[in-house]
Amino acid sequence: RLDGSFDFPGVDIPTRGYSDVKVLILDRSSGTLLETVDYSRRGGEALVGKNQYSLYATLGERGNVLDDRYDTRGTAMAVQGRYGLGENFTVEFGHQSAGASSGTEIAGSIAFAKHWFGSLAYAQGEDTEAVELDLEGGNEIWSLDLNARQYRANERDGSGSQWLRSLNYRYQASDSLNLGLYGRDASTHHEQQQFVLPTVRWSDKQHLSASAWPNQNGHYRIDGRYTPTREATLRYTYEEDRHFLDYRHSTGASIEYYGNARSGDNLDPRYELGMIWYSENSLFARAQVGLVANGGKMGYSIDWDSQLLPGIYSRLKLSQNAYGTSQLDNEDMGLVLQWDLTLDFAFSRSRLIPTDSLSGSPTSAAISGPLLLGDAKIPSTLKIDKLAVIVDGDSHTATVRNGYYYLDGLKPGLHQVTLDAQYLPIELVPKPGQAFWVRLESAATTDVPMVLEARYAVAGKVLTSYGERMANEMLIILDSDGKTVGRVYSDNYGYYRADNLPPGNYLIEVKRDGQRVAAREMTITDDFLFEQDLVVPLNLHNPEQSTL
Repeated sequence: RLDGSFDFPGVDIPTRGYSDVKVLILDRSSGTLLETVDYSRRGGEALVGKNQYSLYATLGERGNVLDDRYDTRGTAMAVQGRYGLGENFTVEFGHQSAGASSGTEIAGSIAFAKHWFGSLAYAQGEDTEAVELDLEGGNEIWSLDLNARQYRANERDGSGSQWLRSLNYRYQASDSLNLGLYGRDASTHHEQQQFVLPTVRWSDKQHLSASAWPNQNGHYRIDGRYTPTREATLRYTYEEDRHFLDYRHSTGASIEYYGNARSGDNLDPRYELGMIWYSENSLFARAQVGLVANGGKMGYSIDWDSQLLPGIYSRLKLSQNAYGTSQLDNEDMGLVLQWDLTLDFAFSRSRLIPTDSLSGSPTSAAISGPLLLGDAKIPSTLKIDKLAVIVDGDSHTATVRNGYYYLDGLKPGLHQVTLDAQYLPIELVPKPGQAFWVRLESAATTDVPMVLEARYAVAGKVLTSYGERMANEMLIILDSDGKTVGRVYSDNYGYYRADNLPPGNYLIEVKRDGQRVAAREMTITDDFLFEQDLVVPLNLHNPEQSTL
């Protein structure tokens, strides 16, 4: 610009976490560094981009309409909206009601001073008002989270102010050691706590890991994990005079065996042995069977998770003397039968898409888009129902319906997204060089079209005039423009195969000393070609290369 400033259109700066972003200004002729402009900053979960917004709403019924012991207490609803006034500032409004009770909140969130993010919220409802302040800071090495909430309870609960304050500091001392501090200051009608205690996490990045950190009561939880092989894991946990030991072994054939034991103060000893079976068949997605000894009684536990139809999930649980009363809020811990049926659909691109929100949340992000074959959407005859999407190097499984894919449960921020051929038909591959940097927003779906390409193979034999097979002959594949697109050799039995060929016209030839000694034209449309044999004339073949 004339005022000496610069614009960098099309460059996304993440709105979550700490982002190290620098602009280097170089001399055009000499390449000398003239200036470094630092745009590094820390974002927060509540931020959305400039002029972007998110809306979350839910509606339900209080109580249990299927059980006469529970009274229906009217409807419950909640709505929350966020709008980005700038890249670094977001305002928020929310309202919820449950029966005769209701509440409203307003909040503002801001990223500032490169390493810091803060938010201030005010809420009011039922003669109760609260103020909450959250301050987060950090970079790749350290992070600090300070939270303070102060509120005035209604007259029925007593008068006077109550508060909850917390501190969480973490420092990455090395690749294997993480140190920190955790503290709470609570003064409410339900608890009185005040402590600041150190935390530690250590891992050798291969077999061993250990950690110790305080819970909300100020008592340490100690966790140790030993992984001697990729198939076996042993874990021990200690918390408030309670012990838990768990061992798991995977066979590598979709079956996992496990055994665990639990004991401690105010707990009946519990022991369980069982197995978990994972299946590629969605109707039998996960089945678990366990034999339990609980409080001196023998029992069992059976769990079966399945996908009945796209977007319809079932979870069946059957147990006998497997759980204590504190887990089921039931005086009789005998036979328990529980069935959960979940209808799970996402609304994206003006359509309902079956999905699995168990991995998502109202604050997570999603990506969706058409699967294109060339310039057109993939035909329904290809029967693609899932897709392997690589996000920052990690593989995720996306749902595919009517030519569109959908993936939920991602962290907001800037991510690199590409495809993997894992679930694609053998003739389809992702378009080469297709890797996108995409900024994902909280509670929003970002459109990312993905292009596939058809690739086929041709196969045949190289023969002499007598029908003998010729080994180690080099074959050259030319496209319709005469450009070489591949070279292959016949094997010891005279067979050859050329892969990764898109639809089109091709010429396969055998050359010796620069002269063509055999050739064959072929056209690939929408299928693999076999028995594409080439015959070398009698006076040109080498007897030493012939095989029966």
